[in-house]
Amino acid sequence: MRWRAGLLFFFIAVVLAAASPPVFSVPSYKGMDYGWGSNVFGTPTYEHWLTDSYDPVTITRDLDAMARAGTLTTTAWLFLDRCIVKDSTWGTSAYTPAFYPDCTAHWEDFLAQLRLHHMGAIVNLLNRGGDIGSSTGSIERAALAPQALDSSLLGPGVNNGDMSRTAAGFPVGWQSIGPGQASLLGPGNGLTSSGFYLSVSAGPSAAQSVRTPSAPFDGGKLVAISVPVRGKILGVSVLYLAADGSLLSQDDWSVGNDFGDVWQLLRMGSSDAGVLPSGVASIAVQINVPAGGSGFVGPVQVGNGLRNGLWQSYRAAVAAWISRYSGATDGGKAILGWQAVDEGYEGISWGDNWGAIAPSFLHSLYVDLYQVIRGVPSAQPVGIESANKGLPLWSQDAAGQLPNKKFYADAADYYNLHLFDDTGSIPPGVDMFDKPWLIGEAGASLTGSPAHFSDPTQQFEPNAISKFLTGADS
Repeated sequence: MRWRAGLLFFFIAVVLAAASPPVFSVPSYKGMDYGWGSNVFGTPTYEHWLTDSYDPVTITRDLDAMARAGTLTTTAWLFLDRCIVKDSTWGTSAYTPAFYPDCTAHWEDFLAQLRLHHMGAIVNLLNRGGDIGSSTGSIERAALAPQALDSSLLGPGVNNGDMSRTAAGFPVGWQSIGPGQASLLGPGNGLTSSGFYLSVSAGPSAAQSVRTPSAPFDGGKLVAISVPVRGKILGVSVLYLAADGSLLSQDDWSVGNDFGDVWQLLRMGSSDAGVLPSGVASIAVQINVPAGGSGFVGPVQVGNGLRNGLWQSYRAAVAAWISRYSGATDGGKAILGWQAVDEGYEGISWGDNWGAIAPSFLHSLYVDLYQVIRGVPSAQPVGIESANKGLPLWSQDAAGQLPNKKFYADAADYYNLHLFDDTGSIPPGVDMFDKPWLIGEAGASLTGSPAHFSDPTQQFEPNAISKFLTGADS
């Protein structure tokens, strides 16, 4: 059974509570691009719309146009990060959530305008970094890496993570992979005055890698990983191995950066057991240097970890904001649902030359945010987005299954699909969904003027919406 778009506002709680929930749909325009505004230089400030660029005249005008077109919802990119007051306790257990008055006043005015227009919003709370050319208004990347508690899997004296045990001039248990060279150096010139490190030189046409020894891994705990590097680094891979040493899965962290002569400490985490295949017995780390490049790798440490203080502060701020605008409040009555991060699994770049975050690790963050939001008394459901690129939820494997569903299933009450399909095709894999879903960013198009962005006076993707509501092609 399919709900018409006009009924979503009333039926959303009923749909999500059903034992075998029916599909629901609602045409939605792409984010708050009609509320961007401009700074003093006349430059659009996408992430500043609730602060220095808030323009109620523009918002009222465009909501008028959308309402005339029969649209009942929009997607609002909140950029909560810009609303948070970060005092000296930010990133510590002493932090108490606080928000800038101007930001909250503008947000409440926007919600009031939605209610006056008999419209509702699906709200993206936070934004990943790197996709808009600025980390302003985005989650700080440092909040994502776990805080290391020890080096119990790889580290000083443990599985030779520090490279101190050598044989034939190379660290015991380490491997050099590729046609290039890797040699042990130190002490004296590494990350520390006494530590060993590897010099890695790739050939002109192929990358060169070095791999740590493997260490026991049960997937039951959050693992913190730190890799000291300098020079040219293509990426870092976390390898999940079977008992016989065969590769079962891996997280690829694309770095693609030249750190020059300065040592940098790359911090990352392991995937959680929920998205790993069965049979993982050990873990290893592989560092890759691009063809024609040279890089350096210091002692790798892997051990128990926990969410760091910055992430805990974000969790607290999200919980406080949800509580302030729950479904029982006046403002909350204009909010149809919450979403953690816009297209999080698809656009996994986090900018600032630190590369991309593996989807399997992002999964654990989204599950964490989902639990935070659901832990606040609110009738509003929590969704997660999947776009027609990168890692779409509905992609089928050779067996006709949805291998990516494990990244979404326990992180959402509903799925928000960004089809970007002007022909009107509905992905066949949606028949296997275990949750309600809607067409998000239906005002975005692969063609038209401007492509991919909404004009409140136009309706892109009409074929997709029409087929969705009539049940065709699904």
